[in-house]
Amino acid sequence: MAEFNNLENFKKSVINSVGILFLVKLILLPISGLVNIILARLLEPIHFGIYGILSVIIYTTYDICDLGLVAFAVQTKDELNLNEYRTVFTLKLILSIIGFIILWLISTFLINLFHLSKETQIAMKLLSLVILIEPISSISRVILQRKLLYKKIAFLDTINLLSFYLVVIILAYYHFEVWSFILAGLISVIITNILYIITSPWNFGLNLNTEVAKRALKFGSFFQLSNVIKMVREYTTAILGGIIFGPKAVGYLSWADNLTSKIATTFTQEVNRVTFPAISRIQTDKKAVSLFFSKAVYYLLLLTSPLIFMLFALSYETIIIIFKPKWLPALPALIAFGFVVLAGHFIYIGENLLKGLGQVKKASLITGLWTITLWLIIPFTKKWLGYNSIAFAWMISSFLSTILIINTVNKYHPLDLKPILYILFSSAFSAFLISLLKNIITINIYTLIILYILGILGYILILFIIKHTQIYGELKNLLKLLLSSYRDI
Repeated sequence: MAEFNNLENFKKSVINSVGILFLVKLILLPISGLVNIILARLLEPIHFGIYGILSVIIYTTYDICDLGLVAFAVQTKDELNLNEYRTVFTLKLILSIIGFIILWLISTFLINLFHLSKETQIAMKLLSLVILIEPISSISRVILQRKLLYKKIAFLDTINLLSFYLVVIILAYYHFEVWSFILAGLISVIITNILYIITSPWNFGLNLNTEVAKRALKFGSFFQLSNVIKMVREYTTAILGGIIFGPKAVGYLSWADNLTSKIATTFTQEVNRVTFPAISRIQTDKKAVSLFFSKAVYYLLLLTSPLIFMLFALSYETIIIIFKPKWLPALPALIAFGFVVLAGHFIYIGENLLKGLGQVKKASLITGLWTITLWLIIPFTKKWLGYNSIAFAWMISSFLSTILIINTVNKYHPLDLKPILYILFSSAFSAFLISLLKNIITINIYTLIILYILGILGYILILFIIKHTQIYGELKNLLKLLLSSYRDI
């Protein structure tokens, strides 16, 4: 924890980081929601499916080529010197070039495997340039993460997102179909990498220190094993969905997954991003580690569970009125992925905590069991559930992994699940009341918005009735922490 004078300074840095990222996400949330609605109305499910498959191929290749090198640079206790940074950069660049070449050589095989058209092969090759572009700013990202400078990271990621949204909407409007995603992704990556280099400059250069390379690859191999298993799991929808059911099914599943995850990632993604570098800085302080995990999970459920349960209660009406009836086949998957989001709070925070402590083998084991369970369930249920078997398998395997991660993390800090149960009950009961109310009123865009608002207010009221003193204190403390971070922006 050399970058911070004491635990209080570290705590402030973490709070500021999460607070800034939360604020940015909250500002971008309505923009993101509007963009998703526009694209869902302009494009067809198959376009989402094709892009989903291509992005999985490209970003899986890129992540594999990273080989945990960035994580090694972030997790290392002592600051790396210039030659060590250059060694990490050189290794990453070499691996990225190799991955890019291999991807081009097997592009025809991949196109046939996922039942895509020959024209799609050109799109895949163009998007694969991302593999060569992303490494350029890798060390700049490492430096910002090590210093927990998430104010700058949030700004750069916002530029990346807004540039993608602007380009994809314009191209979709002019009927570029799946090319809307491809070109938007490529342009936003170029812009973001340039800005990262400008914001966090370092003395570029190539170097290959064998001792540093061995250390990096030793740590990275276990770290990346966990990541590869995680990627196989995270991309199950595109991989198995594309191979077994085709790109249209991937479109339905990806849309349902994205809609539910968008709600949660307003909060969860930013906590997950901060968890690994934050735990890496305080890995010797068990008390601080335990406090970080318990509070992170509690606050995430406090904020996200009512949103998920309200979506459950009004999912049919939301699809019909906002996204058009063409998306109704994705309704069962929408419900299943909603439960995955709730379980993911425990799993992802716990997994990043273990990695931050350097226990990558444990993290790999948990990730591996989750992935194996997911892939085993799908073949046994696809006959009855069709492509929705993938969403069902996600839900069941997530519940099992949640139990495992709770038992593992409990070794560091005994978890009191009662506050979490209060939150889940209040969310579910409020959603139940709204599901009754919607049957006695006429549903249109205005009444739908009112029902969502009433559901959230009902959740707050029920929660306060059950545990008013504790919840009031928790919300007050959370508000103070976030406001204090925003004053530093």
